[in-house]
Amino acid sequence: MGGGVYNSTDVADILKITRSQAYYLLQSYFGEKFRKTSNFDYRLSDDFRFSVNFLSLIELYIFNKFKKAGVSSYKIVKIHEFLSNELKTPYPFASTDFYQSGSLTYFKNGDDWVIADKTLQIALKKIIESFGAKISFNDNNLAEKYFPLGKKKSIVIDPNYRFGQPILKKSFLPIEPLYETYKAENDDADLISRIYDVSKSEIKDIVEFMETAA
Repeated sequence: MGGGVYNSTDVADILKITRSQAYYLLQSYFGEKFRKTSNFDYRLSDDFRFSVNFLSLIELYIFNKFKKAGVSSYKIVKIHEFLSNELKTPYPFASTDFYQSGSLTYFKNGDDWVIADKTLQIALKKIIESFGAKISFNDNNLAEKYFPLGKKKSIVIDPNYRFGQPILKKSFLPIEPLYETYKAENDDADLISRIYDVSKSEIKDIVEFMETAA
């Protein structure tokens, strides 16, 4: 379930966070906190590179949205634990049920209450907007594709193609070698367009994605 293979370097490059942040999030949350509260082993490998699947990648994206909106890590873990139990999935943040639910005001977990205060309400609003703009879902209400620049742009992350690495959604070409060739040819978009039969707008999207600061 989930498809795709992502280590900390992949997570950092796709979500535009530092590699140390990506490594920490994978180890601390999917290796420990989420693993304990969901009673689920998220790891795809036991080596030091700690790989996860596409649904975990989406969960990290949502986790980061919570953090940027000022929600504490403790509260995020409690929300994840509650929703994992309620929705019966180890990937609650990657589910449409997460934001379609009308009960996202108070979360109870054991003796702990997580209250949807103003900060959390703002975070949920931003997450819902992100879902609509950047994530598409399958018939099981789980994330199936991620559009890092938005659905109107040409780049998609689809776990069914190229192990879930960023590709052009029309041609399925991986974007990294195209970008490397573009830089090696002194940013000659006309040449890259002719060599790979891609449009100028696709090249523009590739450059935007690859050169977005972490």
